[in-house]
Parts: sequence; structure tokens; C-alpha cells
Amino acid sequence: MQIEDARIDLAPRAVRIIEISEAGDDGSLQILAEDLRVTGSVVQLRQPSSGYTYSGGPPSQASTQAVMMPTAATNNVQQLWLGVSAGDNWGGSSVWISATGSDYRRVAEVNVRARMGTLTGSTPGTSSQINPAQTLAVGVTGSTTLGNVSQADADADRSLLWVSGELMSYRDATLTAPASYTLGYLRRGLYGTASPAHSVGDPWLRLDDTIVKIDIPAFDLGATLFVKVTSRNALGTYVQGLEEVAAFTVALTANPSPPDAVQGLALTAPFVSTYFEANWASAARASDYQVELRSAADAPIRTVYTSAPVFRYLYADALDDGDAKRSYTVKVRGSNTGGNGPWATLAISNPAPDAITGLLASGTGTSRTVTWDASGASDLAGYLARYSATPGFDPAAGEGTGFHDGPAATAALTGLTVATDYYVRVAAFDVWDRDIAELIWSAEYSFSA
Repeated sequence: MQIEDARIDLAPRAVRIIEISEAGDDGSLQILAEDLRVTGSVVQLRQPSSGYTYSGGPPSQASTQAVMMPTAATNNVQQLWLGVSAGDNWGGSSVWISATGSDYRRVAEVNVRARMGTLTGSTPGTSSQINPAQTLAVGVTGSTTLGNVSQADADADRSLLWVSGELMSYRDATLTAPASYTLGYLRRGLYGTASPAHSVGDPWLRLDDTIVKIDIPAFDLGATLFVKVTSRNALGTYVQGLEEVAAFTVALTANPSPPDAVQGLALTAPFVSTYFEANWASAARASDYQVELRSAADAPIRTVYTSAPVFRYLYADALDDGDAKRSYTVKVRGSNTGGNGPWATLAISNPAPDAITGLLASGTGTSRTVTWDASGASDLAGYLARYSATPGFDPAAGEGTGFHDGPAATAALTGLTVATDYYVRVAAFDVWDRDIAELIWSAEYSFSA
């Protein structure tokens, strides 16, 4: 019932009467009540003029919706979530479960109706998470209502809905007819769920603090759970027995969410040797990882599956893949039976060996022996040397004439013209690439023949 008393500033509030007793010899009654949380109007029972009528009959039939939740929404614990709703003559329900269908144990008490129902309109699928213009038409069962939420609550998914397997949230709730709403500003495909099209009649459930949450141990996954929901009427004078309600079953199927995004993808050491190695922090819910190696132009090179959060790529692997390259892109995502997580991406590049120094030319006449200081690159493969009679020539642009290509730090330059000035530049190359345009060329060294 609803009580109020202006003398003590008691605002209207819903209470449940739990005890009535005589307060004295004058016929006064003492009434003991407790606060009652309700959604919708308090049930009002009226006594007709013809006399007192007892109206504490059987409770309204309870409606239920069971959901095996994605583990991303349950802190990686497999849970069964259950919503219960009913008509006006309802004062609460008890939830009972059984592994066999014969011996039931009570696991929860429900005193507030869940907001649930079916869709009254269709909604297309989408690949976008945020859909400001998309709407969802819902019909509500029981004496419950929906309301707008703040932008912050919508963005934080505090208006979470389960809609026929998809988790989404909304911001706007517009009453369009009795027990019918249009929900707007939808955030779809939350916690790794798919965002398919939904049809008229698809079930929905508002996931709030009215929901019963039952932990499912790993050893129970794959089994069938029997559930009964008994109810009491609004006065609490009629409580259903287990034998009065039919059981429904829930298949305890694992519903793992796809893994979270990989974090901390990085090289374990600078890419200056005959291999590179990338590692990353283990992603939540990932059972293994998919690694894609791509060129700098995003062409696929190889795909690897690994259970360890590390990937190593050798120069020998590059030769097996057709050609070594100076730059790569590494992409990593976690995988499990629930799907794949989002990609993490790392662009890496092997720097060309440092510029050569110490160039010298010895000899006379039309030939010279050119030497230089050896490169200290750990992945050194050799040297390229070019010369020109034109100062300021650019070997990276293909200018000049090559006269050395090999591992030695010395080269013979022949066929020179006497009384001519010549200019020489040298570059070291490593095992990953010898493209003249990507090498670091020495400063220009000059001599006269």
C-alpha cells in the first residue's frame, strides 16, 4: 500500500504490510510495514460499498528471460542472468534451480519487476558501434517503464539491453503508445556481441539491478539447468509452491566474449640485427594469437598462430617469403572460441648502416685503390661504391658509376682520365635491403688522376 503523513513530513511511499495486531482494548490496530521498492503504480485494493471483499487470490503469472552473458560483461565469469516480470497482482518471486529437474534449491529472491518484452518493429544490422539515428521499437511487459538516460550514462553503457543475443545501450526513450517505446541513440555490438538485424517479436531485457545473476562453474558448462520461478501475490497471502509452476530449461553453453585488444605491442630490441622480435601483454580472454606480417605497403607476407605473446622473424624467414625488406608492419590480435579481438598494429623499420667514413685513394696514373673504414653493423652484408667526375652527384638517385659491390672494404677503380678530378661515395648495406635509394651514402671524397 501507499502511505503518507503531512504531520511528520512523510512523503508518499510504498510499503508492504507484514503484520497486523490489536493495539489495545478499544479495537485499535497496530500495523507493521516495511519499505517496498516498486516500478509503476502501487496496487490499490478498494472495499466496495456492499462490504469487505478479499482480493488476495493467486499471483499474476511470472514471465522470465534467461541470458548466458558474454564474459566480457561479467568480469570474465560465466554467468546466467535472469529477468522476472509479472502483472499487477504480484508481490515478488523466488528463483529455484536444479541440475536434475527434481531437487530444487532457491538461489534468489526478486522483489522488483525486470523491464523486458519483445520488439514491435524491425531494426537493421550495422557495423558501427555508435548509431545516433538508429532506433529500436520495444513493447514492455508488466507494469514497468523506460526513461531517458544522460549522454554520459549512455556512453558508459549504463542503459544496457540484451536484444536477442546482442548487447546494446540507448540514450533516449520515447513513449509512443501504452507500454511501447522507441529507443534512440543506440550503441550496438557491445562486449564483443554481433550486431545483426532484429525482427518484430525478438525478445529484449534491460540489464539493471533487478537482474538475478547466477555464477556457472566451468564443470557445469555443457549441461542443462532446470529453473522454476514461484511467485506470491501483492498481499503476500498466496505463495506458489514448486508443484504449481512449470520448469523451463537453460542450456549452459559457454559464451566467451572475444578477447580484449592486445596491449603493449613493441619490439623487444631495436631492429638492427638479422632478426626482429615483437612481444605484447597477454590479452584478457585470449587463448591464442593471430600474427600477420605485412609489407610497408600493406601487402600480406605471412600469418602465424601462436599461444605465446611473442613473434620472431629471421632473415632466413624473409628469404623463404621471397625477399627481405627494410620495413614491415606487424599486426596482432587475440582469439578464442568467442571470436577475434581487435588488431594491434606496429610499424617497424630496420635502419640502414651508418654512413661510411675514412675514405682514401692511393695509386697513380689511370687507376686507384679506394679504401674506407669498415662498418660496425651487426647485419652487414657488404658495400656499394660509386664515382663521378661531377661534384655533388647523388648515388641514391642512381647518379655516378658503380665500381664496387661486395663485402670487402676496399675496391679498385680503373680507367681514369689523367688530369681529371673524380668524386667517390660509398655506402654499407645489410642483409635486409641494398636499395641504393634507402642507403646512407658517405660524404663525397675527391682526388685527381
